[in-house]
Amino acid sequence: MGVTCSVPVECMATRCWNVCIGDHRVKYVRDLQKNLESLKTLLSELSAQRADILYKVEAAEQCRGLKRLQIVDKWLNDVTTAESEAGNLIQDSPKQIQKLCFGGCCSKNCILSYKFGKKVDQQLNVVRDLLGKPGKEDFKVLIGTQRLEQVELIPMRPPVGLDSTFDRAWSCIQNENVETIGIYGPGGVGKTTLLKQINNRLSETDFFVIWVVVSKGCNPEKLQEDIGKSLRISNDDHWKMKSYDERAKDIFKNLKQKKFALLLDDIWEYVDLTKMGIPSQMRANEFKIVLTSRSTQVCGQMRANEKIMVEYLAHAEAFKLFCETVGKDTLASNPKIPELAKIVVKECAGLPLALITVARAMIAKQTPEEWDSAIEILRSYATEFPDMTEKVYSCLKFSYDNLPNEMVRSCFLYCCLFREDMIINKSELIEYWICEGFLGEKNIKCNRNRGFDIIGTLLSACLVEKYDDKYIKMHDVTREMALWISQEFEKDKHGSFVRAGFMLMEVPRVEEWEGKRRVSLMHNEIKQLQEAPSCSHLITLFLNNNKLEMITGQFFQGMPFLVVLNLSYNESLRELPSEISKLVYLEYLNLSYTGLRKLPIGLNALIRLKYLNLEGRWDLEIQCNVISNFQKLQTLNLQRYSLKTEDAGMFFEELRSLKHLETLDIFIDTRIAYHEFQSSNTLHSCIKNLTFYAVEVRVSILANMEHLEALWIHDCIIVEEWDTKRVKEDGGETKFETSMNVVHSMTLGKRLDRLQYVYIRECSGAVDLSWLILAPNLTYIHVSDCSDIIEVINMENLEESENLNLFAKLETLELLKLPNLQSICKYALSFPQFKTLWVKKCWKLKKLPINSSTSKDIKFIIAREAQGWWDKLEWEDEATRIAFSNRLEYEIQ
Repeated sequence: MGVTCSVPVECMATRCWNVCIGDHRVKYVRDLQKNLESLKTLLSELSAQRADILYKVEAAEQCRGLKRLQIVDKWLNDVTTAESEAGNLIQDSPKQIQKLCFGGCCSKNCILSYKFGKKVDQQLNVVRDLLGKPGKEDFKVLIGTQRLEQVELIPMRPPVGLDSTFDRAWSCIQNENVETIGIYGPGGVGKTTLLKQINNRLSETDFFVIWVVVSKGCNPEKLQEDIGKSLRISNDDHWKMKSYDERAKDIFKNLKQKKFALLLDDIWEYVDLTKMGIPSQMRANEFKIVLTSRSTQVCGQMRANEKIMVEYLAHAEAFKLFCETVGKDTLASNPKIPELAKIVVKECAGLPLALITVARAMIAKQTPEEWDSAIEILRSYATEFPDMTEKVYSCLKFSYDNLPNEMVRSCFLYCCLFREDMIINKSELIEYWICEGFLGEKNIKCNRNRGFDIIGTLLSACLVEKYDDKYIKMHDVTREMALWISQEFEKDKHGSFVRAGFMLMEVPRVEEWEGKRRVSLMHNEIKQLQEAPSCSHLITLFLNNNKLEMITGQFFQGMPFLVVLNLSYNESLRELPSEISKLVYLEYLNLSYTGLRKLPIGLNALIRLKYLNLEGRWDLEIQCNVISNFQKLQTLNLQRYSLKTEDAGMFFEELRSLKHLETLDIFIDTRIAYHEFQSSNTLHSCIKNLTFYAVEVRVSILANMEHLEALWIHDCIIVEEWDTKRVKEDGGETKFETSMNVVHSMTLGKRLDRLQYVYIRECSGAVDLSWLILAPNLTYIHVSDCSDIIEVINMENLEESENLNLFAKLETLELLKLPNLQSICKYALSFPQFKTLWVKKCWKLKKLPINSSTSKDIKFIIAREAQGWWDKLEWEDEATRIAFSNRLEYEIQ
């Protein structure tokens, strides 16, 4: 017979539990079932509470246009997160319950049950906390007094010749039977201008206005995102994680409560607005949709109740616009020119874009013979105007043909390789032109100056538009005209193949582009390059901003004369094929922000390289003697590339061997790298963009960086060696003497004359930044989290300080979290270009360096909680305080 042994269940459970996780943690398993039930109950109550509060908040926002308080918005987001996390736990609970044994006192897997039970307990506490917050004092008010903007006004000049068209469009908006209005006409005729007029007039109504630029190739997800931004519902991460249909429901729910007007500019194809979330079953007086397009067919597809054509300008209106543009001086330069101008205006066929473009081309033409020549050229194209396209492009092509020479025309056509509506960096564009050989074989400085001169010519001719000081953009009509020229008039030169921003998943058929000279596939979603194209004429290839993961070796083998290759912003591209070494004519290579781990050894065969960009590759492995092989290199970008300590000496030796290097962007983040850089005096004059990170920085290192444009100093110890306390006049120049031999008699406006951008963050050591007076052309200064700084500019012992004209070009000054800052500058400054002063948590700052003569265009930004600090600031007089207090804005949290 066997022996029967009886052991109490509680004893076994306790012993098992003590062995596994310890007595003090038993509660997480013992109370698991009870906690789960409590979690379900409280979560249900929290969800109901969230629904009630959200209803009140949205009602106030949608009906009264008020903004919810930030504490309420945070609570709602926290509840959403808690609901998701608690829901996951509840969903997983049945499996966990099955693991329990001995009446829930123990588990078949003690550790897993303990961990799960602990999560449930923690989440229960989170839910309890959230459930209790609305009852507190700071939750009694859900909505602030600040109102949401119904309409964002768009700056514009008074339009010419659109009055009657606008009146008709406005009449349709006021008509209760009209829901959708389609405005159509050729490119450059004024459709967008008319839509801007409508937008601004709607500010006088109770419509909530949503403005969206559609553009060719724009996908529905992007449009939905833009609409969400206008509605202020796309800012939180939860909304961004939603599906297309879920976002559509949010948009629908939001707009259903509003009287809204949706303005869609530049539609090229049918867009399903209902699927996107735009309500359609509403009364016509509660919503309006106004769209612009170049096609009446698209207006019909969008179910426009009324179609309005933007007509070409009548002759009198066209002549008025032309005269305003060409200027009185030109018209008065010869008695015959006004009559000839009327003929030119007639040949422009009333197209505003053509009128402006041609007028600007004629501004410098002051003889009748030049005007006769212009008329002859215009007429030779006007006879070929069977439809809108030829009228638009022919008028624009006149400005193209009137460019000074073939070099400028080639530079212009190159701009069409960029995607539609893209802003183009001027310096980057010029690098392309240089490597393509457009600008000749002169030295890099001459070529760059020539490049900027050409951009000025294109701006003057209205063939490109100024975006800001560093960027230009191309109007979509002008860009398509350039593509048309490239395809129709450059066939003998093999032309260009452009599919930029087309959302392509694969490379187009090789037959379409292998005979071209330039190919642009930028801004697509191409993942693989497996073809073996035969591209004996190919010179430029743009593959940047794709999703490249793999490039086969055979892809590059058929491109023996490739000169420009841009692979930047392909973050999944881990390696390059060794066959890239076959591209022996390559002069421009951009590998910035790729996923490359190391440069292929064969890269050192590219001995013609003039431009190499490796920015953003923090841990990139660069083999020895690769960089030094590029002896023709003129531009090298190593920003956000961390030098390995053991390789720093060899690497800088290679950099110093580059005799033609003109521009160097570099990132210094180790003591050894700093020492090597400090010793490399020949490189200092090449520096354009410089970053110091987590090192000790001696300001004197900047002494010979005459081409430095942007400086970042982050998490560093700053040691200022320059004594700028003595100023004397010598031959009319203001000079700064130093107490060290590092820099002698530095002349203001010479050494750091090009420095425009300074960013200093989380640094110690320096009590002031007086060395900034040696950079007279600064436009942007940011200083934050630097506890040692007492004063930005110490003018204590400077003589004739009023003549220094400090910060004459400064546009933005940001001073954030500087606990010991007492003064920006003790003297009031005029700040003629100043636009923004942002001050945050600089509580010891008592006075700003401004007075009644300071520019009145300054915008002051402070945190809302800093109002008391602002009220205590010292001012020159009461009038000054009132004047600048009206320019005060609160930062967006």
